[in-house]
Amino acid sequence: MGSEMCIRDRGVGALLLDAVLAMAADAGFSGVSLHVWADNKPALKLYESRGFKAIQAIDIPRRDRMPHSGGKLLMQA
Repeated sequence: MGSEMCIRDRGVGALLLDAVLAMAADAGFSGVSLHVWADNKPALKLYESRGFKAIQAIDIPRRDRMPHSGGKLLMQA
């Protein structure tokens, strides 16, 4: 990993997501939507834990320079 600092599994994403959800609620929004790669299991677990549900699958063919497979999901909470 070299000199790069890894922040995965430290709760930073959850704190940021909770702040966005709180700001959206305070501003009167009825919900929040986002896109996530379908193979990003840690992100899916976090979003689902905050009440997000997949509402649409978006097929994106795998490419050499894009290391994801399974397309994207549109999620909404």
